[in-house]
Amino acid sequence: MADTVDIQTDSIIFTDGTTGNVRGLKAKDDNLDFVTGALTKIARVNNVAFILKSALPSATLNGLWFYCTDTDELYLDSGTTMTQISGATHTYVRAFRETSNQLIPQGITTKVEFNAETEDVLSEYDNVTNYRFTASTGGIYTIICQLRMPDSDNPVNSIIFYFKKNGSDYITRKSCLLSNSAGTTYLLSDIIQLSANDYLEVFLYTDQVGGVNINSSEVGTFLCIKK
Repeated sequence: MADTVDIQTDSIIFTDGTTGNVRGLKAKDDNLDFVTGALTKIARVNNVAFILKSALPSATLNGLWFYCTDTDELYLDSGTTMTQISGATHTYVRAFRETSNQLIPQGITTKVEFNAETEDVLSEYDNVTNYRFTASTGGIYTIICQLRMPDSDNPVNSIIFYFKKNGSDYITRKSCLLSNSAGTTYLLSDIIQLSANDYLEVFLYTDQVGGVNINSSEVGTFLCIKK
């Protein structure tokens, strides 16, 4: 029960004398705002509330709410989860093969080692040890990988191109090696649902006698991942 009621020309404010909590309605710019001592402003439009406050609440509220913080971040509260939808930096990775070609031995499924990067805004790709991408957050990721190889002396032999998720085959593509003096590029892409800490790797298999080389090339042999 409010201890005091302050009725003004554009607002009605209720104050609890014990707790000091403030609740009220304020008319401004053709909107009706709900004002409290903790939440600076709530504007409700079509049953969706937009809240401006300096910090996010510790618990979600019932219904659908948007929270805009004083650090220019926008959050969506569905009533069960809080998701940052702007102001956040999202995954953008572009790794490539640098300095030397990588030999893929005959008959051995071998991880492709993209050992350099042009982009990795969240430091999710390891280009030194594991040569893998590890998702920092869950979501939908677009993955594009291109491998460039020299011409083959035996175009009837084949390669198998893999995306592996958490160590298991996720998508594969089998192609015949082509005899082409200019070399050949192979492309594999997909849209993948990942959870936080899921990881992705690229593997290659060939039955070519003597194996095949993957060219070192920033524009020819690369892996791109975007969320």
